Amino acid sequence: MKKSIDPHITCAFLYPITRYGYPPSAREMEEYIREMAELGFRSVELEGIGGEHLTQVYEKRFSIGNVLEEYDLKVPVFLYCIARPYFRGEEYSQAHHGTFPERM
Repeated sequence: MKKSIDPHITCAFLYPITRYGYPPSAREMEEYIREMAELGFRSVELEGIGGEHLTQVYEKRFSIGNVLEEYDLKVPVFLYCIARPYFRGEEYSQAHHGTFPERM
């Protein structure tokens, strides 16, 4: 039997972001959840990143819920992340040499 991680330790949504890019495809949300569970996590963070991504996640809420139930996972954090486009790629970083704007 696979050792599970204490449920007070939550797998951040940074896991699929780091593996699959920003934002990770909402179409694959169930697969990301399975991967986090198979790593031993019992608690996962989920995100909706911007309007379109959040809408896609919402449309998949029942299938996402089924996977959460299948693995007996808790979701203590669901973030709706409003990210400005220039945080999404190298264009901003290259144009501004890795600096952030003074005002957002």
